[in-house]
Amino acid sequence: MTGKYKEQLHSATCPQCNGDAIRKDWIELENFCVAIVYRCEDVYCSHVFVMQQTPSRILRPSKILTHKANIPLSFTIKRQLLKKLALEEISTYYPVAIELSEDKSTYKVIVPDIDGCCASASTLEDALKYARNFICIHLLVLFDNSKPIPLPTTVENHCYKSEFKGFEWRMIDISQYDRYLDW
Repeated sequence: MTGKYKEQLHSATCPQCNGDAIRKDWIELENFCVAIVYRCEDVYCSHVFVMQQTPSRILRPSKILTHKANIPLSFTIKRQLLKKLALEEISTYYPVAIELSEDKSTYKVIVPDIDGCCASASTLEDALKYARNFICIHLLVLFDNSKPIPLPTTVENHCYKSEFKGFEWRMIDISQYDRYLDW
């Protein structure tokens, strides 16, 4: 966690008396999620409470391709990408391979047309949503770095490959409206 971010978390408003509260401690719960302990400065209140903070939107994607954070793209970023794809006349439909883990607790979604692009989640719906976000992020990074955009192919181009034996296949439309991305 960066020093600047920590500084922004130093004060809050007490939910009991609306007075000023100061940060006493913080705990990183998981990647990008922080629980912050505050104490009200009002001596008559002295309320101690915890606030949880998690990033809610990506406003500008990182140039580092990583999938540690499942943070949705802002609608503005997605619209920018779709305009670029339309100018290049690139389809917005990408094939994805879906695999259910052996213990049936996690869905893994692989985008074979984009090297290293995959997502996983406990539900198929979330895994597909994250995969759509990661496709958008990959393509934006490639655009920003003036790299060639991998053109989407068809399911038939990949479904007979040995590494995808037994996988379920779908097409993801990255232009599809998703209320999770609307901001």
